[in-house]
Amino acid sequence: MRIFQVNQDLRETLTYQDLGFPIECCIDDYSLLPQHTLSCHWHYEFEFDMLLSGKLDYYIGGEHYRLQAGDCVFINANTLHMAQQPPDCTDAKMFVFSFSSSLLAHDRESVIYKKYFAPIWGKDFPGLVLSHDMPLGAEVHAALHELLLLKQDSPCMELRCISIVSRLWSSLFTCLCRDFPDILHSKHDTKNEMRVKSILFYIHEHFSEAITIDQLAQQVNISQTECFRCFKRFVRKSPMVYINEYRLSQAAKQLRETASTITDISLSCGFCNTSYFGKLFRQQYGVSPSQYRKQFKN
Repeated sequence: MRIFQVNQDLRETLTYQDLGFPIECCIDDYSLLPQHTLSCHWHYEFEFDMLLSGKLDYYIGGEHYRLQAGDCVFINANTLHMAQQPPDCTDAKMFVFSFSSSLLAHDRESVIYKKYFAPIWGKDFPGLVLSHDMPLGAEVHAALHELLLLKQDSPCMELRCISIVSRLWSSLFTCLCRDFPDILHSKHDTKNEMRVKSILFYIHEHFSEAITIDQLAQQVNISQTECFRCFKRFVRKSPMVYINEYRLSQAAKQLRETASTITDISLSCGFCNTSYFGKLFRQQYGVSPSQYRKQFKN
């Protein structure tokens, strides 16, 4: 499992084992995640995923896809995405491989970057879901499987990884140019995605204060109705539900890392009523705040 860290605008900060080799890979076990959900986030890196088992409801740029075991996903840089294990599944596991373009292209002035990354990075193209029975899906699946089996201490690990990623990117880029020439020019809802990022940033900066839908709508100059619709499309929950969940996650962090009283933590995370905080916390984490703290002390 990865350590999932996001900043105020929900950008995930990836942790490379070696800054000179910008890749991150892990297996997300959804049975262990809170509410069996990988929360909405984005990052500057490209991401390829392969569902190892189970089923997932996957959301890319606000669009919903149901994944089956063996299916693969490509997430473009800067794209909001999230995933959730459906109620009828208990064993969803996803192999996740993320990398910076600098792995293959030294800088943005290089020929490699200009020819093969610039046409995709930052464009209105959120990503692709690739069924394992599609030709491209089969190629991506095979490459990701090789990366999954590649160990840190494998001979020439870095060279083999670069070779696999080069083949992976070449397959994707060739297929897009040949079979989907219009997809790189498709109209992704970038405007509303940027609105949601701004709203998320505001929530993360002001979660300890009282927040209303009207305040959120004013941040991006839209109506309350449009704010609610736009937010729910990308984050898959209402703003107020998200705010409470974020407050609870910050409270859980304080319970793990500080000696502050439960009352002080409750107030610092935007809850005026300690009893209400305790009720919501138990619903979210299955234990009371004091029991949660004891688990980490032990």
